[in-house]
Amino acid sequence: MLQIKYVEIELPVKNLNRIIQVDFISDIHARSNKDIFFLIEALPKLSSEILLLGGDYSEKEQFIEPLFSELSKRYKRIIAVIGNNDLQFLDRILACAKQFGIELLRDETVRIDELTLVGTKDPYKEETHFAMPQAPALILSHSPDILLSFSTDCEVSVLCGHTHGGQIRFPFWLWWWTHTKVGREYGEGRSKRGNNEIFTSRGIGCSLMKIRNVPKEIYKVHLIPKCKRTTNGHVKEPRMDTNFH
Repeated sequence: MLQIKYVEIELPVKNLNRIIQVDFISDIHARSNKDIFFLIEALPKLSSEILLLGGDYSEKEQFIEPLFSELSKRYKRIIAVIGNNDLQFLDRILACAKQFGIELLRDETVRIDELTLVGTKDPYKEETHFAMPQAPALILSHSPDILLSFSTDCEVSVLCGHTHGGQIRFPFWLWWWTHTKVGREYGEGRSKRGNNEIFTSRGIGCSLMKIRNVPKEIYKVHLIPKCKRTTNGHVKEPRMDTNFH
């Protein structure tokens, strides 16, 4: 069985004045209480007070409540969006989110200090209608297809999932499946699309068959100023960290 890895990453955000740290988990696809146990066992390594959830929580409705309950015990604030797989359980997820104080966003915005966070509907299955806020802003969405909602000139940062990093990968085979409209170049890790900054989670669960050879990953995300100005007036770009370890 693949172990859940803890990965630290950096994501630049335009006009952010200081580093903001959050945890990010996507695509849990819980099928049993054991799946929830293994996820919770991996969480003590994470030190953030805020958790962002990228959708696709469970393959069975009965595991939504215990999953949200356990996560709510470990974070002061949880902000979440809905994935395509969640739409079949939408009423139950909305009820459990309210029960455990989880902020479930559907084309809505909240504040994290100076940062405006936009939580979108699932762009793979739903029409999204949200107002682009003034920077600094972060988009939390289930799928990288949210990139199709704005131009490449838009200086925005995105956290997303959905792809599972392909879920099943074969050595020396260039093709892999991401189930997106935007393309597999945004299917995992840190990437850029013009001025868009994107990080796509590999997630930890499986869709369809319970088969996976791509690493299971949860993330500590350092949201950092997009440009840091040094004392001599030169602009220093932040470290492009895509270190999976």
